[in-house]
Amino acid sequence: IEYAASTISGDKDVFFQYGLEGYDNDWSAPTQLRKIRYINLKPGKYNFKLRVYGNYNAFVNKETSLQVVIPYPFWKTPAFYILASIVLVLLSLLGMYYRVRYIRKQASVRNELEKKYANLELKALQAQMNPHFIFNCLNSIKYFISTKDHHSASKCLNAFSLLMRKFLEHT
Repeated sequence: IEYAASTISGDKDVFFQYGLEGYDNDWSAPTQLRKIRYINLKPGKYNFKLRVYGNYNAFVNKETSLQVVIPYPFWKTPAFYILASIVLVLLSLLGMYYRVRYIRKQASVRNELEKKYANLELKALQAQMNPHFIFNCLNSIKYFISTKDHHSASKCLNAFSLLMRKFLEHT
């Protein structure tokens, strides 16, 4: 803090005393220095008081004060804490969103693979059952023919041929 006082007789007859309320316990010794430096002041409001002694024709023991405010660093303000909290919450939500999205995508891929696997199993089972089914039908028709039940043999043969036709059209 720099300060000065106007005098008629000159600077050599002017003395200053200062004090910072909330930091200094008492007034400083009278000095002719016009500059004071405070280092490592904590954030807050201070009242800087200055007494001027000097040319008694101009003034006698004049005192003045100045309000000094040392602001908090931005990272120690409530607004910063609120903003940082909001950013952390948003980042957490964003992380959860992408995690859920990833899990759902993995589940979708797994479901597709399970469907393909089930479809392949069904085709393999059909491939095994088709020859077995055909032989059973043919044996049934052979039985009707050997027992001379021509009506049942004809009916079974027509149904079997219709089924084979539909199966071939489907595949």
